[in-house]
Amino acid sequence: MRLFVVCTLLVGLSASVPAAAQSPLAVGPRVGFDVANVEELLVGAEARLPFRSQPVALQSALDVYLPARGSFVTLSVNALYRFPVAHPRIRPYAGAGLGFSFYDDATGQNPSDTGLNLVGGLRFPSSSALTPFVQTQVTLGTVDLIALSGGFLLDV
Repeated sequence: MRLFVVCTLLVGLSASVPAAAQSPLAVGPRVGFDVANVEELLVGAEARLPFRSQPVALQSALDVYLPARGSFVTLSVNALYRFPVAHPRIRPYAGAGLGFSFYDDATGQNPSDTGLNLVGGLRFPSSSALTPFVQTQVTLGTVDLIALSGGFLLDV
C-alpha cells in the first residue's frame, strides 16, 4: 500500500514540476493538538507549493509535540487537492501523503514510524498577506495520530 502511495505521488509530481516555478511558495507556523494516542500539544511550521495549472498543492510540515517526558517529532509530505468553490472566503482542501514520526522516550529508545496521512482542511483567503487555515490530519501507522491544527500562511 505504501509503495502504491509513493508511486502515485511521484507520477503526479513529475507531471506538474514545470508549473511549480510560476507559483508562490507559502510558509507559516501552526499549532494544534493530537486527540488520538499522543494527546499532546504541537507546534510546527509548514510550506505549501501550489501549482497554478492544476488544483493541487504540495504541503510539507514539521511538527514538534510537547510531551512531559521524551520527545516526539513528525515530518509530513502531502499532496493536497484544492476544491473549486464559488465562495471567495473559504477554500476547502483534502489530500494524502506520508508521515514520518520520530520518538525519543525517557528510557533512551528511539523508534521511528512511517504512516499514511489523510488531510482535510479549510483556508480563509483575505486581503491581508496572511491566510489563516485549519486542518485535520489523520496518520495511520504503528501509532495512529489525529492532529487538529491551525495557523497562518504567508506567500513568499
